[in-house]
Amino acid sequence: MNTEKKELENSENSTEPQKEEPTEDQTSQKGTEDQTSEKGDETYTEREKQLYERVKKAEAKAKMLEHVEKKTKEADKGSEVPVADVAKTVHALKDFSPEEVDTIFQQAKVLGIDPIQAKDNEDVLLLIQAKREKVAKQNKTPEPTNRQSTEGKDFSDWKSEDLENASIEQIEKFRDWLKNR
Repeated sequence: MNTEKKELENSENSTEPQKEEPTEDQTSQKGTEDQTSEKGDETYTEREKQLYERVKKAEAKAKMLEHVEKKTKEADKGSEVPVADVAKTVHALKDFSPEEVDTIFQQAKVLGIDPIQAKDNEDVLLLIQAKREKVAKQNKTPEPTNRQSTEGKDFSDWKSEDLENASIEQIEKFRDWLKNR
């Protein structure tokens, strides 16, 4: 809405160079030098023609802005969501987490349906179930907190698992032990 106004102003500014207003001294000097042309019984100076053109352009611009404002107001009125619809949507989605509600709204937009209908859609439910299982699996398997200690073992007793769990220092010591062996 506002972008239309800005584009309109920018297009008018870019196509027409801005004319500077002459000072009083310049107008009094220019008034005597203006060429005149006759239209019917009336005679107009060049300056009067320019002013008339500017007035016409300003009127056209005002009319265009008025039209844009009217459309903007109509669009704003149409975008109001009734409170009852919001209440129904909130009630229908109360069992879902905020992330799941976002997913439902995204899928509803993609499918072109109401969020209440989207929550019952088989594909949407499958997507939400998959996300829930992923989160549950991540929470179920905790990250190992520390490595198993291989400090007390002799290198001759090490297995491949010990080498995988060893620190860098222990691996270097193991390599030295292998070279010297």
